[in-house]
Amino acid sequence: MAEMSSAAFQAEPAFETASGTGTYEWFPREDRLIWSPGLLRIYGLTQTPHGEGGFSHLVHPEDRPRVEAETAGYLGGDADVYSHRFRIVLPDGSVRSVLDRGVIKRNLRGQVQVILGMNIDITELTGSRPRSHLIDERA
Repeated sequence: MAEMSSAAFQAEPAFETASGTGTYEWFPREDRLIWSPGLLRIYGLTQTPHGEGGFSHLVHPEDRPRVEAETAGYLGGDADVYSHRFRIVLPDGSVRSVLDRGVIKRNLRGQVQVILGMNIDITELTGSRPRSHLIDERA
């Protein structure tokens, strides 16, 4: 199982597989990501990407500017929860749609310490069109 620093945040791998979910922790100040096996499976990867930049390259090019702007807004604001949808491109070129939700843990000065998130593979829920033609309804 991939390294997880918050034992209470870990999901049972069998549950992640059955539910099409995966969890992550992002430490923005260190630009360090920790991904669960379920998240690696959703993205078609065997290793966690290197930092936020590595993750951004997995986001569909048409969705990337919006996702980066939304993420910057979450980091710079005072929200303690977030949610957004976007498409990802797997190593084999197929496209999936994910719903990304989580909580933002801040220190007393309001600086982000860690983001605890969950991705849900919603590809099957977005319709019966071929994966390469899926669109994000917010885009």
